[in-house]
Amino acid sequence: MMKSLFLSGLVGLLLTGATTLSAATIPFRGGEILAAELSTTAPKIEHLDRFDFDFQFENKCYALVTVKLSTGRNLSTYDYSLELFGRSYPCVAVRTGDGDFDADRWEIRDIAPGTRMGMLFIIDGNAVGKGATEKIELKCNAPGTYPPVTLPFSNLRTRAFTAATRIPATGAFPEK
Repeated sequence: MMKSLFLSGLVGLLLTGATTLSAATIPFRGGEILAAELSTTAPKIEHLDRFDFDFQFENKCYALVTVKLSTGRNLSTYDYSLELFGRSYPCVAVRTGDGDFDADRWEIRDIAPGTRMGMLFIIDGNAVGKGATEKIELKCNAPGTYPPVTLPFSNLRTRAFTAATRIPATGAFPEK
């Protein structure tokens, strides 16, 4: 009995340590990317005007990029887009923490250090594979030369996005 409890505890510690050690962020122009997820379940988006964007595809997939910005940075819907198979998908809404997405709130300023921010994109669901991970480029739309960042998006399929408060500050990407 003691031996099995010891082994169970040891396995638990090893798994916990492995999970903690494997977390990573991905640097980008604005700071650190903590997570990137895809879902076919639509999040709540206030004030989204379907005529503002080209959503001429039959299956929609939602892409969320959760970031922690560097000190002094702001976040705007115009800052970044996703590139997938030669098509550009603009950011449609941003949010602070686990707050609601609001398409009318195009910029968030005066962000407290460490605050998790979310950028939401709507992409063609037919362009996304069925695997657990999908690689998509995050492109900076600012003038200048900024190389795109290839992100391994976790494909949640029909599950809702992970709450920003549940994403570790050390990131959710596997270590390289």
